[in-house]
Amino acid sequence: MQVKRTVSRISGALHAGEAVVIFPEDTSTDGTKMLPFRSALFGSVRETLRQAETLSAIFIQAVSVAYVGSNRMFAVWAREDETPFVPHLVQVVGLRRIEVALTWEKAVPADMDSDRKAITKELEEKIRQSTARGG
Repeated sequence: MQVKRTVSRISGALHAGEAVVIFPEDTSTDGTKMLPFRSALFGSVRETLRQAETLSAIFIQAVSVAYVGSNRMFAVWAREDETPFVPHLVQVVGLRRIEVALTWEKAVPADMDSDRKAITKELEEKIRQSTARGG
């Protein structure tokens, strides 16, 4: 039920012309490995296109986010960490500098005939390749 509500909220935002960020791993990690992407939230594409009669496709932009530099391990947080999130956040705010590398991949069009699982696999592969190249 939670996924349906989330998909509906994402679809509403897309229908309103808003940009939406989805973290398809569906959890936080310490950044040392990439988890498999989950496809459920990409169902919002089809729901949005169903509601928007004048929209024929939605472009999904894959972006790789990597913390780099000497403060890298202080910037990342995972649910499994011993330090609770709020104290971690206070630590991050206190850092003088955090270097982040963003890699923007070519956008992938999705229409009513697109398979969300196939799109998810394609996006995951793009990000894995980007990560292997070092950003």
